[in-house]
Amino acid sequence: MTYVSLACIHRGLIANLAYSNLLDNPIFSIYLSNQDNDPSSIFFFGGTDKSKYAGELSYHALAFAPTAKLEDLQWIIQSKGILRGNKLVTKPFRALIDTGTLDIIVPYDIAEEFYAQVPGVYLTRDGVWIHPCALRFADIALQFDDNQYAFEAKYLDGSRVRSKPNTCVGVIQGADVELAVIGGSFLKSYYTVYDYRTREIGFAPVVRDGTPDTVIGA
Repeated sequence: MTYVSLACIHRGLIANLAYSNLLDNPIFSIYLSNQDNDPSSIFFFGGTDKSKYAGELSYHALAFAPTAKLEDLQWIIQSKGILRGNKLVTKPFRALIDTGTLDIIVPYDIAEEFYAQVPGVYLTRDGVWIHPCALRFADIALQFDDNQYAFEAKYLDGSRVRSKPNTCVGVIQGADVELAVIGGSFLKSYYTVYDYRTREIGFAPVVRDGTPDTVIGA
């Protein structure tokens, strides 16, 4: 799910469709399964599957000038920060909404601010955040504009450390980057729409077995 400037060599299929006006509605949407090796994930060209989300989509403008050319754009939106217990615990940052990874990668200082609020977490010599596997991230959210998007705690359970089976690698990790990358650990909870025409990204809680996975707060 990239704009042209994120493609490796040539314009990707999605950008080509948007450029060539082959779709009446130049939007693309995704629904991610919450199970490994589950083929039920959906990539929808030119519209949305309303059976896969609850309520209305909430849209957020891309963090670029309105006059920017299509080839200069990326799927980046501004976040007001990470919340814990409805309180912002980090400074704002820009975030790339990326379907190509499960990870949540943020600048080092954002990770430090976030984990300073979480007991039992420590940073290894290799710069990896580790936490007790029993720790549940039950009150964590991202804020875009005035909307708060809660993480489902089960999607923040990291992989176990082999040498210390009771400790896990944090899904949220810091890196030497200016731009955060928000991947599947967040997107599994939200039906996501990428709109070329309005240059916005939309989110709504996914529906599984007739029940919303989470709710959007404000």
